[in-house]
Amino acid sequence: MDGRLKESIMTDHGHAQHKIGMLTGSIERYKAFALLILCCFFGSTLKAGKFNVELQKAPGSDNFVLSIQDNNSADLMISILNVPGQVIFQESIRYAEQLKKVYNLSSLKKGEYRFRVTSGNDIFDKPIIVQGVHKPHPGVGKNILVGFSSLSKDKHIEVVIQNKTGKVVLLQVINDLNKVIKKEQYGVDALLKKSINLSSLGDGNYKIRIICQGNVFYKDLKLI
Repeated sequence: MDGRLKESIMTDHGHAQHKIGMLTGSIERYKAFALLILCCFFGSTLKAGKFNVELQKAPGSDNFVLSIQDNNSADLMISILNVPGQVIFQESIRYAEQLKKVYNLSSLKKGEYRFRVTSGNDIFDKPIIVQGVHKPHPGVGKNILVGFSSLSKDKHIEVVIQNKTGKVVLLQVINDLNKVIKKEQYGVDALLKKSINLSSLGDGNYKIRIICQGNVFYKDLKLI
């Protein structure tokens, strides 16, 4: 075979192998991306020993349906983390063999998060995507009403909660990095009035977040 022809064939073969390698790499990347999208939008399941967790996203919303079958006899810790790994929401749930709960995350900024459930030594940790599809109506939720006063000069704000859910109320103060810097938990009082002291905080933008049985309320604040 002519030397130049042989060299040309070998060169073409090398180019073909390189293109096949690039195509294979692209396919693998697309498969990984598709798997992430499927997990985020259509749910995921973890079965680990006595711990069975399923997380589904309701179509057209930022509601995530959490279903748990747990025979670990341990309390549950529900956490939502942002990309840097900071916990922006956390709640402890007393042990129940079966649990189904809806988490409305529409009040979070659009982006990627991680949804984590811990029971004993078992951990369920999956990526989720929040689209910011619907924003909760301020102050009105299912069986709960929330009202805020104006911020006083000494950096106090009054919160009034009419709670008919029979569940505890979690109040959080969040800084502009979406990090919880202060939190309080209240009982199941039908009518609750609280004065929140923010005088220890520096100047900047903050939010008060109130969570009760899947209802989420926000109050934007600017401290000067």
